Amino acid sequence: MNQYRDCIPLVPRLRNRESGLSVEETLGKLFEDASDYPSRNRQFAAIRFYLFTMLWSCQSRWLHIARNITNHVALLDHIERWRSRYRDGVCLVTFNYDQMIEHALDYHRIGITSLDHYISGPAYKLIKVHGSITWGRKVVSPELNSRGDVRLELIERSEELTLAEDFVWKPNEEIGRLLRPERMIAIPALAIPLVAKATFECPKAHEEILRQCIPKVTKLLVIGW
Repeated sequence: MNQYRDCIPLVPRLRNRESGLSVEETLGKLFEDASDYPSRNRQFAAIRFYLFTMLWSCQSRWLHIARNITNHVALLDHIERWRSRYRDGVCLVTFNYDQMIEHALDYHRIGITSLDHYISGPAYKLIKVHGSITWGRKVVSPELNSRGDVRLELIERSEELTLAEDFVWKPNEEIGRLLRPERMIAIPALAIPLVAKATFECPKAHEEILRQCIPKVTKLLVIGW
């Protein structure tokens, strides 16, 4: 949290929530202040970068501790056993930001190294409706003063940012840094966890594939919701 100090004023409110309110509900009430309280925009931009950095760290440490043996890998093995029997397609939809499903798919020779790979395979399509730690949104304007790591300036100038509709895919922690050789800047494409999310953080092409898949569904497996 201290890497992105603008989120610190929100932490006591989240730790000591009003009775009965969830974290998502509390964030939603705080987000309502953004229209007439400019500091709130910086605070929520800092939360976006905090989630990005925290999830990278937790995921890396857990895969190391677990020696890559995860429930996601076991689940995908069950699904693949069923899929190979019926020769049917599978659409995986997640609200999580981490890459545990991508990691599990890799054990079935499905490597994801671009945004297109999420939806181009005939056997599996993976839709991440709230974004991913490997996705970024291009910053169109303004021109930033920092060189290299621009995350703190992006937070400071969050109200000024104009973002492109396009998403970028990066397999490491380069989001929020000046990317070479493209000289491109991007912010993490992560939807802040509010109860009523106004928008998804999902490429339009992925949303369209999900719309096409839904009418074809014959079996539904729901986990953790």
